[in-house]
This record gives sequence, C-alpha cells and structure tokens, in this order.
Amino acid sequence: MFDFNQAFCQQCGKRTVRYLSEKLERCTHCGFEFFHNVAAAVGVIVSHNDHILLLQRNKAPGYGEWGVPGGFVDPDENAEQALQRELQEETGIVLTTKLEFVGSWPNQYLYQNVLYRTLDMYFHLAVETRPPLCLQHEEVQQAEWVFAPTLFDRKLAFASTRYALEAFLHY
Repeated sequence: MFDFNQAFCQQCGKRTVRYLSEKLERCTHCGFEFFHNVAAAVGVIVSHNDHILLLQRNKAPGYGEWGVPGGFVDPDENAEQALQRELQEETGIVLTTKLEFVGSWPNQYLYQNVLYRTLDMYFHLAVETRPPLCLQHEEVQQAEWVFAPTLFDRKLAFASTRYALEAFLHY
C-alpha cells in the first residue's frame, strides 16, 4: 500500500509529508494540510419480479466478482445524475422511472495500492420488463438476472453491495 509518510508535499514539493490520521496528512516543512475525505459512489439494484440484475466486473478491484451497476460520482454531479450516467454506460439502460433510496454504507476501494474510502449510496429501480442490455465490456464481463434467494451464492466485489442487497431484500 502507498506510504503517505514518504509522499512529496503538494505545495512545496519536499518529502516532508506526515500521515497524521486516516484522513489527514501535513507537511512538516510548509504546514500544508491535505484531507483525505471519502469519495461518493452510487449503485442501483435493478429488479424484475424476483430477480436482480448482477454484473460481473471486468476491472480491478474485484475483477471477475459480481456487483450491481454503479460507480463514482463525478464533480458537479448529484447521486441521482451519477447513477443515471453509470447505469446507461454499463448496461445501456436509460432511466425513465423514479429511483427509491435503499441506504448508504461506508466501503473501501483498493486500487493500484491506494486505499480509497468511499460512501456508497444504493438505490432501487423496479422494471416491468427486462430491458435489452448493451454492456460496456471494458468494465463488465457479463450480466445475469439472478433469482433473489441465490444472490449470495455469488462472490460480491464489495461489502457495501452485500449490505445493500440484504437491506433491499428485508424491506
């Protein structure tokens, strides 16, 4: 994992950064402080009757593992806009109905030896018919409509996805 105590200061460029806590580093030379706040991410549980759409990841972290459509919130987006964008990018599904908020959970996202702490917000989208899918193969290997009672037979990429699915199923 990345050693923040060996990092260069973003302001003065010296190797005098000290990692003071999970969220704060400070340069002992110039006093610059950098806060590692959580990144916002979204996911959507798409349901049709008693089946849930799962996607098999084609990228790290969690390559080959399963999850729901979603991703990081971009600057100047709200959660719903990010979810609409991610859903369409990954599956081709265009959001035309209202989303229902399921909940939010903290998560960890280890990517290229940097641990990102996230707040993952999950929503539910009920569809009357299974929409045709156009998968973004750069990020998604395959998609399956999984019978809800068997969801946890799959290896899920993120703990927050498990918590969201559990919460959704126990509504």
